[in-house]
Amino acid sequence: MSKVKYVPTVEHIRWLILNLERLPADYPLAPEEVAQILRVSVRELEEWRRPHSGQPLEHKREGLKDGIILYGVEEVRNYLKSQPTFKDNKETRLQARKRHESFSQFMTNGALGDEWDFTIIRKHEKPIDMWENLGKFNNNEIECRSLTLEEYLNMRLKAAIREKVEFEDQAMDIEIPGPYPPLDTKNL
Repeated sequence: MSKVKYVPTVEHIRWLILNLERLPADYPLAPEEVAQILRVSVRELEEWRRPHSGQPLEHKREGLKDGIILYGVEEVRNYLKSQPTFKDNKETRLQARKRHESFSQFMTNGALGDEWDFTIIRKHEKPIDMWENLGKFNNNEIECRSLTLEEYLNMRLKAAIREKVEFEDQAMDIEIPGPYPPLDTKNL
């Protein structure tokens, strides 16, 4: 029997973050929720659970060896309070960006709120990795800015839809020859 992967919705994560201080101390949180709240990957949270990892975030395992792993809200609150604060949003963005050494790592391990630098092709509003594409476009064809993983995924989806519609419109303009004359079967 395969496990069903739990993916919390953006709205649920926002609700948790907004209500974190008001929730009871023993309110249970799944690893997927904690990862989004802390802006780390679920895989990184797994690493933290290993003995001697040096991470102070405690968890409980409900059941036997393959039981459900849960975190208490109080543990998450204490962890957040123990983290350094930054003077402005720019410092926060730089710290978040340091977690990902490459675009591939950002795509694989990034939390929805993590940011990366993108080149946005104006024609379709299509974001692509800025660092891989430096110097490949004219400045009037592109715009460069940071996007969260969530913004990136939404923009890519919209760009794909626009490109598909454009392709279908071009296909409609192709003339198809016809009708063909009837086949003369008497001379065969």
